[in-house]
Amino acid sequence: MKGGDYMKALKVMSIIGIVWTALCFMFIVMFANQYDWEASTGWGIYLALYSLPLSIVGLVQANKKK
Repeated sequence: MKGGDYMKALKVMSIIGIVWTALCFMFIVMFANQYDWEASTGWGIYLALYSLPLSIVGLVQANKKK
């Protein structure tokens, strides 16, 4: 892949991440009561599973720009 392709992938992942984060936070708040705390925790885990690869790609891109 060329250098520009990595930046394009990072931009796409960032846009998806913004939508996914908003959706996950909405579900976390909706399920945050004493009866559905498992669902709220599950959505938090989904959010973390997307955030880790996004952070890794961002870190790799930042190091390649140096």
